[in-house]
Amino acid sequence: MARKQTTQKEQNEKLELDFSSGQNTPDLLSLIESITWSAEEIRLEFKMMAEQSAITTLADFLSVTRDQAVLFAVITEMSLQQNVTMDMLARFMNCKMVRMMAILDNLEALEQRLLIKRIGGADKRREAFSQLAFTVPNHVLEVLRKADNSLLGKKSPLTFPALLDQLKLALNDREDDIISVEQFLHECEDLIRQGENIPYVHFLNGKLNKTSSKIVTMIIVLSCLNGKTENYPENFYEIVFSSIREQVEFNHLIQTGKHELLRSGVLEVSGSGHDARSLNLGSASQNLLFIDFPELFEQTVPAEGLMLHHKIAKKELHFDPEINDRISDLERLLGVEEFSRYRERAKILGISHGITAIFYGSPGTGKTELALQIARKTRRNLMMVDLSETRSMWFGESEKNVRRIFENYRDALKTSPTEPILFINEADGLFSRRLDIGRGSHSISHTQNLIQNILLQELEDFKGILIATTNLTGNLDKAFERRFLLKIDFPRPGSGVRQQIWLSKLPELSPEMALTLAERFDFTGGQIENQVRQLLMKRVLNEDLDLFETLLQTCEQETGFTDRKPIGFNG
Repeated sequence: MARKQTTQKEQNEKLELDFSSGQNTPDLLSLIESITWSAEEIRLEFKMMAEQSAITTLADFLSVTRDQAVLFAVITEMSLQQNVTMDMLARFMNCKMVRMMAILDNLEALEQRLLIKRIGGADKRREAFSQLAFTVPNHVLEVLRKADNSLLGKKSPLTFPALLDQLKLALNDREDDIISVEQFLHECEDLIRQGENIPYVHFLNGKLNKTSSKIVTMIIVLSCLNGKTENYPENFYEIVFSSIREQVEFNHLIQTGKHELLRSGVLEVSGSGHDARSLNLGSASQNLLFIDFPELFEQTVPAEGLMLHHKIAKKELHFDPEINDRISDLERLLGVEEFSRYRERAKILGISHGITAIFYGSPGTGKTELALQIARKTRRNLMMVDLSETRSMWFGESEKNVRRIFENYRDALKTSPTEPILFINEADGLFSRRLDIGRGSHSISHTQNLIQNILLQELEDFKGILIATTNLTGNLDKAFERRFLLKIDFPRPGSGVRQQIWLSKLPELSPEMALTLAERFDFTGGQIENQVRQLLMKRVLNEDLDLFETLLQTCEQETGFTDRKPIGFNG
């Protein structure tokens, strides 16, 4: 063994000389091997070790003391096979367990530098001494392999799913009692630092002060992902709190509603007072989580009357640049974070904090399809209103049906993870002019005016998102105009836009063919789609027909709905 140590020493001295002269990086793995050979059976007499130069090189690389470098080298070698207990270290160095207590400060210093990781016995009580064990984290082994100490303490930013994966591993270790509460909290704090730029973690850091509160919340997120809907306060006692006092305090604050988790709205409980039981994610938490895990809350959204956003087929739409800009602003405003900020600031100003928009213009200009695509892009479900259901032959039923539209929407706001869109297509059927009521007026006139009053009242303080479309703005009551925050006019498309629509519907057309069709025929997008369907029908019957000539023929035959009528209600 003496010859092996001598040979290794000669090799190490050459490596150290190269390193000190800037010619090379040290072979740290070889240095650790030689230090480990030299440390065997030394009885903690570090100064008596032969490999002093190797120890100095490793200590300088890690920025630790020489004694700490020796302990680190030994733990690194031994932990590649299993976790290193104090008993194993004592046997390796051939000394009694009582002497091992002298190295606890050095072990703690290595742990604080994140060079080693403690497994169990974090309270450092004497009766837990024999259970102390250590290992070297994988990222530190990678630092040694690459001989790059700039990587120490640096970890790549985490995505939210990756953070939850790491949290799950730490949680499993804690539940199996492999790590202590103190270690678990330490690992979670490290994860929170790595994920500080994740929107949900940023939200928790802004709302909560205690690390334990943030961890409880993220454990509940994990529970939701695993399909678990009940999370009782006592589930967290042994995982997050190391003393009975902390457990009792946590339970008391939850039961009285005074805990920061509840005061901040991050979590809520299924009951109140002493009946409060399961901890659930609050609406703000759900809204932000919906960004990363939209499928997580699908089962909480009532299916009746809702079109789920992920089931809306993607469709390419073309509009004039000015309209595209306004549409882009609306889509951005309906983003989860942007809409939340808008509502908060509107509340501070004491103004209505809902978003109401109306799309108006000629038939076939893409208004209805645009509402669907906005729902798809902003990942918001769509509550579609069937106007035929609001009209009843029974006096008084129509008003009830209109009220029910908004009542159902308010229920959806409460139960949905993110605010759905209330979509009223062909809104002139609801928002028509109020009628003058005089002697001999029909009861229908009274009903119609009552409906308008209900609608005006509902829109006055609307708290969600409403999109309406209409072809006949001239029939709309003027009182509704100021109730809509955004009013977007959809004129018939110009020839440039028509060319884009032709090409998107029929990519086999050349740009020249599409431009000819666009300039000769003043069609809306809906009419162009109808022409494509007619072409498809003809192709089924005759696959050899001439594409362009057939289109010219069918377009010439198109009649009606091509002359644009004056449209009012400009906003």
